[in-house]
Amino acid sequence: MRKYITIILIGLLVLINIFLLFTILKDKKVKQAFDRPPVCDDVPHMARRLHFDDKQLLELREIRSDHFATIQDIHNNMDSVRLLISGELINASYDQARIDSLTARLGKLHADFEYVTFQHFRDIRDICKDGQKGQFDTLARRVMRFKHENRPGQHRMHRRKCGGRNRR
Repeated sequence: MRKYITIILIGLLVLINIFLLFTILKDKKVKQAFDRPPVCDDVPHMARRLHFDDKQLLELREIRSDHFATIQDIHNNMDSVRLLISGELINASYDQARIDSLTARLGKLHADFEYVTFQHFRDIRDICKDGQKGQFDTLARRVMRFKHENRPGQHRMHRRKCGGRNRR
């Protein structure tokens, strides 16, 4: 009797898992995430969409390499400042001036991050030919909107999946 109950329970669990998987995959955003090209490929998605030639791809790789190295430095500095701020949370007698200084420093780093990101997109736009600039503008708006709709730091997870900061 126990054997039959065990088989029925396992079957019921399998059916529940299939139902949950179907429900999750039915969601449009999840489907779009699975349909996106891999993040770690050699040719960035934007370059494929814009049909960059070999010269443009070389320039893009150099621009991206410099950009991600700069962004990584900024993120490392931001993480250090956040660590200092979180250290002040456990301090029984914290210094308000120090907290203000640290948060101002964090704000400056975030402003630097936004400026570097803007400059990165301007550099990519500069290597586009006249016929590619309109399509680039559309893609850049979508990328920036997507960036702000998702939680901060998500791009770092993608970079970890690729095994390095410049491989992206």
